[in-house]
Amino acid sequence: MTSDLLKDQTRKKLDNQIFLGFAAETGSDNEIIEKGKKKRVLKGCDLLMANPIDRAGQGFDKNFNSGFLLGPKKMVKTLSFSTKLSISHQLLDEIRNHKS
Repeated sequence: MTSDLLKDQTRKKLDNQIFLGFAAETGSDNEIIEKGKKKRVLKGCDLLMANPIDRAGQGFDKNFNSGFLLGPKKMVKTLSFSTKLSISHQLLDEIRNHKS
């Protein structure tokens, strides 16, 4: 059986660490959010970026993306279609502001 690297690492989390996971998902916005919420808890992440991979102009081989940043207390932030660089800056800001 293949090890779940993210889940293995979150089990070893130190007090000063924040784990941001990523989930490539398909479906409607609501389906992606619900799958992402479950995955965030299952993997033990503080935050999880659930991004649709079935939308035109974005995904693995594109320079653009969008998605939903999920966190504790039912936090859902929409990250609108933008460059991956812009999304990464938004994620870094959220990590910086995150209180575990």
